[in-house]
Amino acid sequence: MSSWWREHADHHMPILLSTDGPFKGCTPEKGHNPRLDPLPCAPAPAGLFVSA
Repeated sequence: MSSWWREHADHHMPILLSTDGPFKGCTPEKGHNPRLDPLPCAPAPAGLFVSA
């Protein structure tokens, strides 16, 4: 776990949480920025997932 913090979180968190980062409009009170459109998503092709 300590290597994850050092090698991933330490690098990414300042970028993600910067004043120009992707979470700049999010707040604990209001959640995600409502001005952002959801990412496009196509349905998975039939039969791609098999139930066990």
